[in-house]
Amino acid sequence: MRLPRLIPLPQKALTLTRFYGLENAPAPRPGAFAAEENLTAADAPLLSVRPARSFYDLPGENGPFVPDGAVTDFASVGETAVICTENAVYLNGERLDIPDLKQGERRRRAVPFGADFFLAPDAVLVKTAGDAPEICPLTFERALPEVLVRPVYADFTLFQPERFWLDKNAPIDPAEWPDWVDDSAGRLVHYHFTDGAWVSRGEFYMALLGTGIGQGLAPGDRIETDVYDRQTYRRKGYFTVVKREDDRLLVTGGFIHGVSLPSGATLKKVIPEADLLITHGNRLWGCRRGKNEAGQDVNEIFASALGDPTRWYDFEQISTDSYRVSLGAPGPFTGAAALGQDLLFFKEDAIVRVGGYTPADFSVTVTPAAGIPLGREKCLAVIDELVWYVGDGGVRVYDGALARSLPGAPDLTGVTPRFAAAEDGRFLLFAAEGGKNRIFVCDPVSGDWHAEDDPFPVAGCARLGGAVVCLAPASDGTSFFARRKHAPASLSGWGRDPLPRREEAPCRWFAETGPLTAPDPNCVFRRLTLRVSLPGDAVLTLEAKAGAFGKWRRLGAVRTKREGTLSFRSRTEPADALFLRLSGVGDCRVHALTLIAEAAGEVTDRG
Repeated sequence: MRLPRLIPLPQKALTLTRFYGLENAPAPRPGAFAAEENLTAADAPLLSVRPARSFYDLPGENGPFVPDGAVTDFASVGETAVICTENAVYLNGERLDIPDLKQGERRRRAVPFGADFFLAPDAVLVKTAGDAPEICPLTFERALPEVLVRPVYADFTLFQPERFWLDKNAPIDPAEWPDWVDDSAGRLVHYHFTDGAWVSRGEFYMALLGTGIGQGLAPGDRIETDVYDRQTYRRKGYFTVVKREDDRLLVTGGFIHGVSLPSGATLKKVIPEADLLITHGNRLWGCRRGKNEAGQDVNEIFASALGDPTRWYDFEQISTDSYRVSLGAPGPFTGAAALGQDLLFFKEDAIVRVGGYTPADFSVTVTPAAGIPLGREKCLAVIDELVWYVGDGGVRVYDGALARSLPGAPDLTGVTPRFAAAEDGRFLLFAAEGGKNRIFVCDPVSGDWHAEDDPFPVAGCARLGGAVVCLAPASDGTSFFARRKHAPASLSGWGRDPLPRREEAPCRWFAETGPLTAPDPNCVFRRLTLRVSLPGDAVLTLEAKAGAFGKWRRLGAVRTKREGTLSFRSRTEPADALFLRLSGVGDCRVHALTLIAEAAGEVTDRG
């Protein structure tokens, strides 16, 4: 009997030596993953597991540190950790005694300013340079004794004309009105008609005269008080302090003639209320869309005096002045960031750019663009002169000219972004997805995205001890954590002793590919080869399924130390594509992956 000669079926190999990250596409390219967790781009182009994290348990007064209320912000001032909650403010774990601190304030934030920091919306400056922190409330309210109001010149000389013309234009009949007060440009300038011409007698102000009225105030401060006219009509008056003495103030802000502030009236020092605050160019910058302290509708950007976050109303036309500008672009402010020498304020459909070095040459440019949705003001970070932020439709990057979307960014449908941070040139987005907290990480160099677990969830990031650490609050004690590669040996400055460090247990990870297309529409996948670096305490498991509707089948697992090639035999059904799932516990690196496929055999009319 003569048997027919068997022709070996041709085999083809698919080799991957470049691994990418998450890819938001129906069919990710070979080397990218449709789903994954706890991988990193630090060893690109390898497939590698993120480094284990280092934890620092924070001590409190009587056991572990447990903050009072939900954490609203976490910042660093030098090597000092500032934790803000809805009910308290902590400096290196010590609760600050801040008078009249509002309880239940979910907007509380610490804005670093040199060695100090500004608490918003509480309007408190905390100075940390001394042996003990100094609490400096920037607003106060107190009852006044009887206060007289008089128009005076800059040296407190009384403004004496009984009759005068108050307008921005000079009177038509100087004989009847020889004294004219020009109130244009927010100033009061006295002119007297002499020898056929208007001659300036100088600018004049209002003097508030009363025992102790100047205590606690300084030039450039804004004050609010109740004022009464001759008919005892009560209203709010707002003034800016020009000069102060203990018992008298020189102020601008309005012309009030012949009235007094009765005993018992209140004087309140105010600063502008801000939706967002940011430090830039040795100034504290803010923005506001809504009502200001006087109840007026405003849409403006403002800045403190140079080097002094307590002064917001200095307008003396010098380089150290405060700054204020009104905008025409509608809508609320949704984000703020410093980009090089410029400052950016985001709206939902526009980006406002402020450039310049002094108030005299500050310029404002409004660019229509896809901005930041309301409520995502914390979802932005600056990396290498680029602003990364979460807009409608996903992550975007603004380079100072254009705001562009990132095609490879993960799909954020069903994801709630919480805040973003920058770490060693990488963009970190902390988000909630389906009841689970995750950290999406993008490496701008490789362009790869990866997802990490976040079991706490993380409440904020700050740089301490030369490393970016995350704050992980919990009901049984709060801790910092950092990636082991960048973690310092210990963190000092929290209490008296350095914080002890403990390492994270080996993390669980997985990576699931998209369809790896076969060379033939009907192929059998025979063998899978991996070149790996696997330490002895790690576990690697491999699963596969043939076709989109196939069942996952376990190909094998490795539980011993390996440095080299692993080969797995596959018994999948004939299909046009193969899906792979790699998972494990602990450190692992995959250098290359080779998939061997051959055409499925068929019976023909020749046998």
